[in-house]
Amino acid sequence: MTYTTLGLSVNPLPMARERTVRQELVVSAYQSFDPDNVASFLVTFAEYICAQSRALLRGDVVGPADPLIPGVRASAVYASIPVFFDDDFSVYQDSSPPTVLVWLIPLPREDAEFVKTQGWEPFEDMLESTAVDFWDLNRPPLAR
Repeated sequence: MTYTTLGLSVNPLPMARERTVRQELVVSAYQSFDPDNVASFLVTFAEYICAQSRALLRGDVVGPADPLIPGVRASAVYASIPVFFDDDFSVYQDSSPPTVLVWLIPLPREDAEFVKTQGWEPFEDMLESTAVDFWDLNRPPLAR
């Protein structure tokens, strides 16, 4: 199942070099994970982003902290481009500034720490070279 925010983009968020962007968030998980818990996580995370008053950038990691939802391994999220959707899905051009959809990839603690210490480019290289079950909130870490 895929969940998105609707309304986060009402307020443009600052980026680097005095630019702003509108954002909406996207997260996907298997239906076996309680939809109410996943939706609750997404709403809480969107509120967090609003409170930070800063746009998420590609490669940003938030966490690790408590599990994203009760009983799962994922305890952080990675901000990325929604590559599993049509190209037109990633940016809505008819707003000013444009609205960017940010794919939140749930991460186990080890992967979050890898991105924070090694950078997002090596992590994305691992994502591309490994069979990753992106929808499993209990997936094992890639970084070992």
